[in-house]
Amino acid sequence: MEKVQATVENQYFEALTKIIACCGDPTEHFGVEGLNSVISRRLNWDYGAYKKLKRVIKRNKDRLKQGFVIFPYGIQGKIARYILEKEHRMSPNYIVDNGLAGKEDGIISLEEFKSIGDVTVLLCSDREDIYHEIRRELCKVVQFERIIDAMSPSAYYDPDIYFEPSVYRLGDCQYPRISALELASREVYINRVGGVIAEVGVYKGIFASCMNRLFPEREFHLFDTFEGFDDRDIDDNETAWSGEFRTVAPLNDSTEEEVLNFIDYERGIIHKGYFPDTTKGIPDKKYAFVSLDTDLYKPIKAGLEYFWPRMANGGYIFVDDYGHKFLQGVNQAVSEFVREHHVSYVRVNDGVDSTAILQKPLVD
Repeated sequence: MEKVQATVENQYFEALTKIIACCGDPTEHFGVEGLNSVISRRLNWDYGAYKKLKRVIKRNKDRLKQGFVIFPYGIQGKIARYILEKEHRMSPNYIVDNGLAGKEDGIISLEEFKSIGDVTVLLCSDREDIYHEIRRELCKVVQFERIIDAMSPSAYYDPDIYFEPSVYRLGDCQYPRISALELASREVYINRVGGVIAEVGVYKGIFASCMNRLFPEREFHLFDTFEGFDDRDIDDNETAWSGEFRTVAPLNDSTEEEVLNFIDYERGIIHKGYFPDTTKGIPDKKYAFVSLDTDLYKPIKAGLEYFWPRMANGGYIFVDDYGHKFLQGVNQAVSEFVREHHVSYVRVNDGVDSTAILQKPLVD
């Protein structure tokens, strides 16, 4: 079965590259009506990968001339090799793929790659389901600075992505808050906003994983009790605002280890305990992006009070659940803060609730 699948993939790749060489965008050439809908979506997606890989390779061609490997060797890896050989007359020193090592000539495993030494790795995968696993494994054998993450949605690797549509997905669906995060990250890079990133209220690390992907080189501070809501944040007002929600969703079933599985390159710094007490001892830093997702009035207000003076010019704070019917303390905290400090903000619809977005002016 594996041999049949590999043969089909190879035949598909050969057809794709022939279409690109002759016609450009395959869906424009054949028309969507002329293709099976599944094939049409696949061709459209892979042609998008071709355009993205072409941009990233062109930007990094001088660096790749010094020697590189392609990892892994799925469709994106094959498209990258096609671009490099056909358009730049460059060939990889090695192809690295654990699944194909020993099955196809010239392909080695990550374990074999360890002995090769420092060389640039052109990382060619958009597989969200294995993203963190393959990057953790890769970073055991090569320094972060040696990696070009060619399929990354981050403007760190692909500044020319700025005018492309927002494409970041959570599972199988587009998620407005994550789409807004993606676009905000592009502004951070195009405006050269310095600073680290942070999230308060990490829970299982889903949004943190998106932040990690979009700010791949930034130090990342993660604040959470990892024990659910703290009694010090619960008073009569909070009971009225969120009592029903907290009964249904105590959010006390996450661990530091679970969260760090989503954070690559050993950049994640966990601050476990009661916020804002956990900020004590942290050297003064500038922040480029902060997510506040604690659900309750006191930690949201404390987060705004702590981070706003430390935001770099052009930096963003996202406050989740601003419009949540059963978490009205969040709305209260933001509303008080923006009035007290004369801060402007915008509200982004999440479909279920909404996020408040505050941005520090680019110029004081």
